[in-house]
Amino acid sequence: MDKWTGLEQTVKDEIILIYSQKMKVLDGILSNLTKDYCKHSCTQVDNIGCCNYNHYKIGVSDEILEKQVIESNMFTSGKGDYQCKYHSTSSGCQLTEYKPPICVSFLCGSLQKHIRKFDDTLGIQFIDALKDVGKANFFIHGENILATFDFAIEYGLRLEDKIFSPKDL
Repeated sequence: MDKWTGLEQTVKDEIILIYSQKMKVLDGILSNLTKDYCKHSCTQVDNIGCCNYNHYKIGVSDEILEKQVIESNMFTSGKGDYQCKYHSTSSGCQLTEYKPPICVSFLCGSLQKHIRKFDDTLGIQFIDALKDVGKANFFIHGENILATFDFAIEYGLRLEDKIFSPKDL
């Protein structure tokens, strides 16, 4: 059953707006921590990385699917079901605001090791928080999905601070 049924459209729109804002922050954190690694160190075949299916449509509302098309400027990879249509081999995912939870939460084993090498405890906390984000589903959790983002953002920002702040002033 759709968790959104019965919510007034303005409330639903506000939740989707907050979702996009939190997703953009989380995507920025992930970009800082992972994009160079994925681009230069990924060992997956055919240069498609782990984005090997159209996961973008799992667990999101029709409104978010519509916003994905607008956000991506109609970009499609043309690889069909064997690569996500929003994945670019040169720049990664084209979605930053309306990426589905399952996509933003996925980190392959080598990427998890890469993140943990900066700080094992914070890395584990961040990875676990991302796993909780990945379990979130608009149709089941509705507006409660936003709380899962907060933990991932908190641990991600702490990890970024540890990695990118000057060591000695």
